[in-house]
Amino acid sequence: MEVQKSKEFEISNYVKNAAKLYEKVTNIDLGEELPKIQVLPTSQIDENRAGFQQDNEIAISRKLNEYGKKVVEGVAHHEFFHWALWKSNLENKFDGEGLTKLSLERNYRFALPLKALLIKEALGEKINSIEEGTAEFFAATLISKNENEIPINIFYTYFYENPSTSYQLSLNSISYLRLKTAIKEVYTTYQKFDESLEEVEAQIQELADKYYKLFPNSEELHGIGRVTVLFAYEIYKKENKNAEELLRDLIYSPWEAVEKVIREIKNDKDKKLLKNTISDFEEGFKGYLRGKKENKKELNGVEEFKNRSRD
Repeated sequence: MEVQKSKEFEISNYVKNAAKLYEKVTNIDLGEELPKIQVLPTSQIDENRAGFQQDNEIAISRKLNEYGKKVVEGVAHHEFFHWALWKSNLENKFDGEGLTKLSLERNYRFALPLKALLIKEALGEKINSIEEGTAEFFAATLISKNENEIPINIFYTYFYENPSTSYQLSLNSISYLRLKTAIKEVYTTYQKFDESLEEVEAQIQELADKYYKLFPNSEELHGIGRVTVLFAYEIYKKENKNAEELLRDLIYSPWEAVEKVIREIKNDKDKKLLKNTISDFEEGFKGYLRGKKENKKELNGVEEFKNRSRD
């Protein structure tokens, strides 16, 4: 494969690493013809898009360089995941194939109505919240040095990897506070679901509106998917299961995983699941407060602000 570079970041091995993980969790060999990565200038890609995949190519925006290598790599892995689903014909799993039958057999009370609400058509493209959340989890697994980094790395596009100015530090801190709010909002919404599910559509729409207000430049369904998968990961850790096991289940039975998240949240009377999820997210955030020595004052200021803002 031709070596391509995004500034100083070599990206030729990204698809190889992603293909290895995909095969490990699915037992599907994607073959030798893996997609090629193109780094496109802003003029050639929608300014609101970090990347996209089409046929046998993955395109990522050159503007990602300013956020750090982790974002460049993460977006490449994210798009590879979508490509791999298409290549292996597993996209239908996220569309909810067979979910109606399973709802009757296994009492999937929550997954069935959520499927209709968390998948939508926009600007000629289908947005599937849980598929997007799984793509980010797939990327986070690859860009994390260990599983403890995964909770924060699910949200890798919200942060500068190595903040070196007070502006970047400030944006990182704002994203941190808003994401904590988003995690709590998703939890609260799911906990409110009742067996009648009469108000679920209004509740999800309210959640989407709140997420959009927190991150007006992001697709709200993407965000809801990320947080839902984050809770799934916390549940799997409690059961002594690893990220690869969750990826396998998300790929082959994503809406079963959603059902499990809702039921776990509804049974979380002392909010232990929420507290642990927030705690793991906070721990991972510390890495985003690194900066150059000349910015020590700004770093300390953000750290103090972050501590004052904790519940």
